[in-house]
Amino acid sequence: RPCLPSFTKMICHAMRPCTVSRISHNVSRLRLEAYAYSVCRRMATGAQSQESDTNSGPEYDVSEEVAADLFACRNPGEVLHFAVKHEGGSFPILQATICRLQKMLPDEDLQVAGAGDKAKQEQTLVPSNTSRRGWSMERAKQDGRFHVLVAALTSRLEEASPRSLSLVADAAARFSRPSPELKGLLDSVAESAVKRENAFAPRNLTVLATALSTHGIGLQLRPSPADTPEGSLTAQMRLPAAAAFVRSEALRTMQDFNPSCCAALLESLRRWGIHDKEVINMTLERAYDTLDQTRARDLVELVEISARLGVPRPALVRRLAELAAGEPEQFSAEQLVRLLYALVRSRFLSPSNLDGFLKVLRSQLGLLKARELSNLMFVLAMCEAHHEASLARLLVVQYYESTDAKGFEADVDMLWSMAAFSLFSKYEEIALKTLRRTFHGDPPDNVVTLVKLHDVARSVHLHGAPLKRLLWESWRAACSETAQREGVRLASSPAHRRLAECLDQLQYILPGEEESGPRPFQFVRGWNIRWIPVDFYDKDLKLVIDLDTLGSPVSRTVRHHLLREYGCTPVLLDYWDWRSTNSAAGRLSYLTFQLERTLCMPVI
Repeated sequence: RPCLPSFTKMICHAMRPCTVSRISHNVSRLRLEAYAYSVCRRMATGAQSQESDTNSGPEYDVSEEVAADLFACRNPGEVLHFAVKHEGGSFPILQATICRLQKMLPDEDLQVAGAGDKAKQEQTLVPSNTSRRGWSMERAKQDGRFHVLVAALTSRLEEASPRSLSLVADAAARFSRPSPELKGLLDSVAESAVKRENAFAPRNLTVLATALSTHGIGLQLRPSPADTPEGSLTAQMRLPAAAAFVRSEALRTMQDFNPSCCAALLESLRRWGIHDKEVINMTLERAYDTLDQTRARDLVELVEISARLGVPRPALVRRLAELAAGEPEQFSAEQLVRLLYALVRSRFLSPSNLDGFLKVLRSQLGLLKARELSNLMFVLAMCEAHHEASLARLLVVQYYESTDAKGFEADVDMLWSMAAFSLFSKYEEIALKTLRRTFHGDPPDNVVTLVKLHDVARSVHLHGAPLKRLLWESWRAACSETAQREGVRLASSPAHRRLAECLDQLQYILPGEEESGPRPFQFVRGWNIRWIPVDFYDKDLKLVIDLDTLGSPVSRTVRHHLLREYGCTPVLLDYWDWRSTNSAAGRLSYLTFQLERTLCMPVI
């Protein structure tokens, strides 16, 4: 059982960096080191199966003979033939068939949070077979035998147990862009489920909710009773039928929820577009009470959903961050990147914690896919980790050389991160190809994307002269308009109003002019400096003050770098530091300290 350093050295010694550049060689070396790390870990610990869920038990309630015939199928065609053969069989056989079929089909990057890590693991454990080539979810959905299977399931839902209903819904929801037959099956599952009160265990309930909310199933509003008074609590809570059922069942069984169920329930409500403070607060409180049961996967999912919801319970996220920083070795490379990405969007990732996570992640960089490389690069840029500039350059090259599909969002995050590290001139060819993929066609309607691309466009305009021709006028106009609109929206928040009240009370004394007395700041709210929106601007001092908030999709790293190039002095107020000042005196003290440290002059 060789140790990691010797095994890595043995593998990497065979590499001769002849025609490749030093950076490219380092990228290849990272991949080999990651492979050596995974081999040594398997040799040391053996293949470990994933922890079972709370409601563990056999996945398929069928006889051993039928299960052996089903699992003997080596490709989706044989599974569909099995489905037609057992069309008149019991519901557990039909349920096992569609679950088996879904696992054998290639994944199309449809994420169903909290309900399928076990299925993903089993799918990866199935050996690759050349007889599966050519099969896809689209081909399976167009097969007549698949329609027979779906029709048989739809007609037999009344026979299904609550657990079987949730498993069928989970398998059907994993088909991206579901066909009308699959949508009809999910609608029937929702109608059958709402009739079974007090029948679903917490795990089965959250799996069902996740599956239905993935494709927006059950969004028909319940009609209010005729005698319901206008403005009453009942009238205000006209939830979708399926969502109302999930809400009531969740409140009834909340004391039995584990952290995984809490994360899945919150994600389901978010996908349905339902912001129920009562359920959210109770679920987060339950998650906080069961932190001792939290596994690595549960911790990542809780941090992610908290970031998407705007961190409604900071104490929970802070505790989760402490637990993760205390034992980062428990996470896989993918989980570490997901965790860091969620923490940095919540503004909870400190530089010291980042260094601890990167220490564990460095040996696994070769395992990361293109999207994960882009997310990690985004984390470094958001944290302004300029001491990790060499790692940032390595991630840029590794992302460029990756053979994985590079999505639009991954390209946008990589471009914004390159702008934060001022890498456009150093890696002009990489930036050129990435910009061509990004600025293509019509601009999207996504606010987060356009705000990021606005920073990219301004950085390219200043530092990337050869790249300007790629910025279409329609994209520049859409990005600028969105950035200005978001700046106005954020500047009208209560936190900005309190900041404006504090700034009106402050004065400064210029060095050497003490006898003339203090001068008041002349801040203008919501100003634009060369199409860069800022929160507060003093034209005499060329002083910019920005308050970082969770509503902003990115930090002010790129904008403040550009403002320094324009001769301005930017000051960034941390969101959580500003929020921790509970009194007017505390806010004045904090603001005075930040201004004196930046301006190097007395502020009173």
